[in-house]
Amino acid sequence: MATEQTAIEEQQQQKVSEIFEKFPEITENFHNFTRIGEGTFSTVYQGIYINENNFSLAFKVLVPTSGPDRVEKEIQMLRVLNGQQNVITLLTCMRQEDIYILVMPHFPHQKFQTFFLTFTTQDTQKYMRALLEAIQHVHKFNIIHRDIKPSNFLYNRISGQCRLVDFGLAQYLGVSNDATTEIREISTPLSRFKENEHSSKKRLPDSIGCNNRHSDIEVCNICNGRPSQQVSRAGTPGFRAPEVLLKYSPHTVLIDMWAAGIILISILSRRYPFFKSQDDITALGHITTIFGTEAVQIAARAMNKKLTCQPYVKGFELSHLCRELRGVISQAGKINTPETNKSIISPKTISDIQEVNTSQPGTPRRSIRLKHKDTGSTDSSVICEKVKEDKRSADPYPDDVYDLLKAMLELNPKVRLTANKALEHAFFKIDFTEQKVADYAEE
Repeated sequence: MATEQTAIEEQQQQKVSEIFEKFPEITENFHNFTRIGEGTFSTVYQGIYINENNFSLAFKVLVPTSGPDRVEKEIQMLRVLNGQQNVITLLTCMRQEDIYILVMPHFPHQKFQTFFLTFTTQDTQKYMRALLEAIQHVHKFNIIHRDIKPSNFLYNRISGQCRLVDFGLAQYLGVSNDATTEIREISTPLSRFKENEHSSKKRLPDSIGCNNRHSDIEVCNICNGRPSQQVSRAGTPGFRAPEVLLKYSPHTVLIDMWAAGIILISILSRRYPFFKSQDDITALGHITTIFGTEAVQIAARAMNKKLTCQPYVKGFELSHLCRELRGVISQAGKINTPETNKSIISPKTISDIQEVNTSQPGTPRRSIRLKHKDTGSTDSSVICEKVKEDKRSADPYPDDVYDLLKAMLELNPKVRLTANKALEHAFFKIDFTEQKVADYAEE
């Protein structure tokens, strides 16, 4: 096993050498290149300055499949944003053949999973304000980041500094990416079949519904005439806004606000990732489980979409949900902290929201009953981590933070809170410095 690991490390080091040997201006001044981040379209390395060990830079190496237009757009956006308001600074960029390197300051930070469980109310306020200030700055230039998530918002809890990074998927408002296809009419495989003689020969607008029952090989003109919907699926699963999942176009800057809201609910519920799905249909199911069928369908109609889903479920009150899911104190006063890598949604809660039995021999678990926002009933349950019988502590978070959360996680993008409005919210006007901000007190 050790030999295999060594071989992998040697292979990776060889790859690094092959990349940077094409850039002598880098290798003459920097060494000890270490991979510190990797995504679909790039890999980021840290290089230490030869004459000063305390100085290092980050080198973002774009994959060869990244087209020149995509690279040019990212460079242009970083130059426009100019490293202000918590956005990373672009120092320079280089190109050799099909390899592009963006050079930026190396920003020391900690992973989100290592600190969000211990966030105080003041920490949450400070973190969210910094994130929203970065998003506000980006939106001021009509840029949509399109991939807001904790790993793209580097945060140093010791210094309190932060940087928004990775504009590889960003686009200007109203302009599609080179990897994006706008909604357009595309002939489907079923169009090869001869039109049913009973179908209307006149192509009808999309807004007109179809109540026909189709056979396995027949499609009426109404359905066949509708354009195929191919829109951007940018963003990381679990952070994609409802309009992205519903293929609503065009996207606006408010998809970034939804993703920021997901970060906030992860902090308030102490669950990360909050949503964990492999595809967009499952992601819609997750959202429906939390917000309820009716709310999701109303939002879909506002986007001129029709969403059918079963079974019918009622949504949860977000404040109650977060309070129930957050860590608890046992009767002995011992803190039971949930694990950081547990999503609150499981396939079982999607297919059947009724109470489930997860008890295993020798593994006692506790089912937390949550009240529906409409009826106050407790006919559903969400399974928390293994804990003993407990008593709850007072919630240190004010109601204002849950009001902010609801406004950021508004399903309908047309009424979702903007970054400007979010920063004016009452939650950011509260002074927590004199308040006892620890969520729980250890024994």
